[in-house]
Amino acid sequence: MGRDEIGNGIVDIARKKKEDNGIGEVVAAVETLGKRFLIMEKMMHMAGEVEQMRMRMRMQMEEDDTWSHKSIV
Repeated sequence: MGRDEIGNGIVDIARKKKEDNGIGEVVAAVETLGKRFLIMEKMMHMAGEVEQMRMRMRMQMEEDDTWSHKSIV
């Protein structure tokens, strides 16, 4: 999502709150920032899980290779 889309979302939320003194825009900006932060946090968590899975698979492959080398000798 680009800056313009986020900005438009903030304005829309501010309009829904029907505050004309600018506080509504600030509140909307903080809400949007919080939502984006949670999305990024989830993405980072999922990336960490994927990396752990890759490491486990690599270890298993190395163990299998070691076992097959031992059985050849």
